[in-house]
Amino acid sequence: MTTRSASSSLRRRIIWTAALAAIITFVSVVSIVAYRTAQREVLGPADQQSGGNAASVAEQPAKASENRAAANQTPAFHSPQFGYSVRLAESSWVPWGDLAEVVPEAEWGALLGDYGRFLVIPFSLLGLDPRTEALDHALLARLGIAWPGDPVGDVKEIVRDGAGGHSFELTRDVAGSENRYKILVLRRGGCGYLVAAWIDESKRAAAPSSVDSHSPASSVLDDILSRFTLDPEPALGPRVDELTALQRQAHATIFNDLGQFAEGAHDYAAAVDCDRLAFQLQPDDPAILTSLVNARIQRKQFREALEELEANFHHFTGQPDLAAGRAYLLSQLHQTDAALDAYSALFAAGYRAEVPFTQYVVLLAENDRAAEALNLVRQYLREQDSYTVRRLQASLERKLGNQSAAIATLTALLEKPPFNAEVAYDLADCYWEADHFEDSLEICRQLIEHRYDTAMTFWLQARTQYSLKQYSDARASLEAALKREPAHHEARELLSVVNAAISPADNR
Repeated sequence: MTTRSASSSLRRRIIWTAALAAIITFVSVVSIVAYRTAQREVLGPADQQSGGNAASVAEQPAKASENRAAANQTPAFHSPQFGYSVRLAESSWVPWGDLAEVVPEAEWGALLGDYGRFLVIPFSLLGLDPRTEALDHALLARLGIAWPGDPVGDVKEIVRDGAGGHSFELTRDVAGSENRYKILVLRRGGCGYLVAAWIDESKRAAAPSSVDSHSPASSVLDDILSRFTLDPEPALGPRVDELTALQRQAHATIFNDLGQFAEGAHDYAAAVDCDRLAFQLQPDDPAILTSLVNARIQRKQFREALEELEANFHHFTGQPDLAAGRAYLLSQLHQTDAALDAYSALFAAGYRAEVPFTQYVVLLAENDRAAEALNLVRQYLREQDSYTVRRLQASLERKLGNQSAAIATLTALLEKPPFNAEVAYDLADCYWEADHFEDSLEICRQLIEHRYDTAMTFWLQARTQYSLKQYSDARASLEAALKREPAHHEARELLSVVNAAISPADNR
């Protein structure tokens, strides 16, 4: 026969699913990492640069001949660290004087009047071997391009001086002006390279007459990109201890973006490797530490994650999300008292993030402190309303035997559009537990009416029909549940009980 205890494991699964599904912690901090440097005014028109030069970029077109002469006399730039060169001889491009102020990640760049820009962002892989698409994502982000995501007109596989990668062409509206881009993302040896050139078409149309201003934009962009060449021997790239402070920050951001891409691809081992390097380069960045800890959590490396956090936690005492992550890790390592103390201190200080609060309350309830958990939930709801926390309130009321209070809370939630199947499942189960069988059947009817004809719905319906001794109806519901989910263990068990309850005459 089916009993209350026979359904208790399922009820617990229903009650706590919403809370335990929120296990991935402190995601809000991680979100500040993505593209945090990519939104600089790198993409703005050339005349929006800082005006630190004696002659602003906007004034340079008046000196076109002087600029051309200066470029012709400028030796080719060479980067011994990253193994590439750029030559400007016989062109109108001039070195970008305040590049470090505008695009700190770039090592070198050039300007064409007030309408053209060119830059190189080199990157030492530091022993890692990221996927090509991950490298595209991380390096294009330096220009504020979300890839994949942002529309790109033309993407091609290329080989350049022994380096493989992709070329990208796109047009974007920047501050009301059409900007045309050609971008290379390359990798060779121990280095990756973003090589980008773009033209502000409206500025170009207004520029004084010159060969470049009358040439097709694609030709002008192709010309400057062709002036980038890689050394005959692949560069190994600088070691960590050879990077300047500015390079360390740029590399940390790129590695963190590589880690985010890997995490999105569920390649958590790669995410850990990338985030660990990023944090080594920028150990004062709590967002990078958060990424690293989250990647370890995804790999179930709770002890390693806690060790990373404990070793650095004293640097981030003002970061409550990290404190919440620490409390969660303590709970996963069965250090329950320490976890509860950590959660208690966090929320006593006014912290109100919903996911960690849910974890705290669930942990209290699982350790025979459901009444305390319910009081905290009521206090939380007095300060701010939350759909998730109200569901949790109903679960706690049920755990404490307050079925009528739980029913009232769930009914109020179900009446709020749109129809929520999870709340309906909870309410049907709660009605059944309170012996309100007709009400439970009504909720099952509403679930089916809203097209939630799932194995769960039919199992809840069958259980209630069995309680009402509607054995034939219960068997039909269980057969429907098993048709949708043949491995549904509880439905199969209940079907055996129902069949045994049906008389031989009924079976004929």
